[in-house]
Amino acid sequence: MNQLKNSDFFLPYNPDLTQRAREMRKNPTPAESKLWNLLKSHPPFGRSEFRVWRQRPINHFIKKNGFETPSFRRALHLDPNT
Repeated sequence: MNQLKNSDFFLPYNPDLTQRAREMRKNPTPAESKLWNLLKSHPPFGRSEFRVWRQRPINHFIKKNGFETPSFRRALHLDPNT
């Protein structure tokens, strides 16, 4: 496995996964598109206290959907298929 890299995120990530994560963001599933359109249009997700991401590399995995609160260092996974 590749060495993990640190960034401004609070978790390290595998830099080899960044290109794959970009490809996944460009081709979302219909459920993911619907979820993200909903999140973008409703507070508090458009505010600065939440950082919303899609297909983000964390450790040796790609976290598909979720948001984080940097001040509390918490992340929540959102599954649009359930």
